[in-house]
Amino acid sequence: MASASTSRWMSIRSSSSGRAPTPPSTCVNAVKCFPCDGAGSNREPTAAERANCRPYLREELATVAPDAVLTTSKHATASVFAMDDRSVDGFLDLVLDPVETGVGRVVPLLHPSYQAVWLARLDHTRESYLAELRAVLETAGTGD
Repeated sequence: MASASTSRWMSIRSSSSGRAPTPPSTCVNAVKCFPCDGAGSNREPTAAERANCRPYLREELATVAPDAVLTTSKHATASVFAMDDRSVDGFLDLVLDPVETGVGRVVPLLHPSYQAVWLARLDHTRESYLAELRAVLETAGTGD
């Protein structure tokens, strides 16, 4: 069993947040190519775009073999869950709640750009959200 200090985390994002991963972690995007709408809009990825990129995401997961997969958005969570023939219903109910899947332990997180909107709806402040995330990460890689 890995300890929290030696656990490997893999963060799956739906789009670039511009932040570097914190070691020991690997950060990848669920959607590898993201055609813009022509006006430079950062629109949501389509189901087809997520499906087209899923084999690459599956290969990355197999290569990195993380102790836990941190999905930072509804779309990233949907991409990983789809590899296990699951769907995402009630994403906010899944946030910070580790889910065992066929591809490993998945911890759905709020996308950083939407935390200001959703934290209060989850009865969290930024500080309480981060404290709960730390607690989840301490046990997510160990199976405790």
